[in-house]
Amino acid sequence: MTGDHAIKIESAFSYGWRNLKLDLNEINELQRELSQALEKQIPKKPLHKDIGFGDMGITCPMCGSLIYNCYGPSLNPSYCIMCGQRLNW
Repeated sequence: MTGDHAIKIESAFSYGWRNLKLDLNEINELQRELSQALEKQIPKKPLHKDIGFGDMGITCPMCGSLIYNCYGPSLNPSYCIMCGQRLNW
């Protein structure tokens, strides 16, 4: 979601969508983006996955990106750097 989209969503809910002269497709798109952004704020547990060659890795539950290798974890990030999903360790 871009900053412009966030401003449109905030304006639509604060002042009503009729004032923004948005059509139904734009309203539906803004609602979908808002839902996705809110869903990413709900913390989800990272997944333990076999990443090949006998190594286990921890991956994002939403996008599947590797968070770190289990054999050398140095930090537990709060968010996935690839998709922005909040993580619950």
